[in-house]
Amino acid sequence: MTSSLNICSGSTAGMFSGRIGSKVYYVRNGKQMVKDLPDPLAPKRPPTVAQIQHRKKFRSLQEFLKPFSPVLEIGFKNPPRQFTPQSKAFSVNFPKIFKDTELKVSSADLQLSDGYAAQLYNLQLEDRGDGLFGLSWNECRDSIGRYN
Repeated sequence: MTSSLNICSGSTAGMFSGRIGSKVYYVRNGKQMVKDLPDPLAPKRPPTVAQIQHRKKFRSLQEFLKPFSPVLEIGFKNPPRQFTPQSKAFSVNFPKIFKDTELKVSSADLQLSDGYAAQLYNLQLEDRGDGLFGLSWNECRDSIGRYN
């Protein structure tokens, strides 16, 4: 048997917010509101075709960007607080990287950096055969200017 957490906070107007059992109480526009917590055992609707396609694209881009992690750490060095370099790269690339409904990543539209990229120099792309490429670079630690 699981125990339920009951948390309530009162206000000077006699209204409160929090959870009691399966009910959630909150104040909206000065009125006391209550709603039920969703039933965790309720049957869920199957995903739509568009949701399935979106999930496939999401997964595909995540897998595609994994090998580029060292490059992304430099290319997206100072992302906003809510982002990691990888998540910033994902958010920049996701809207533009797929052509129509294909799941193939368009590498011509791939963005590996954002902002001032003077820290990367001697960037080289090496053809390793069988459709594989190697990417190498040198990093300048004493670059002048603001990065990102």
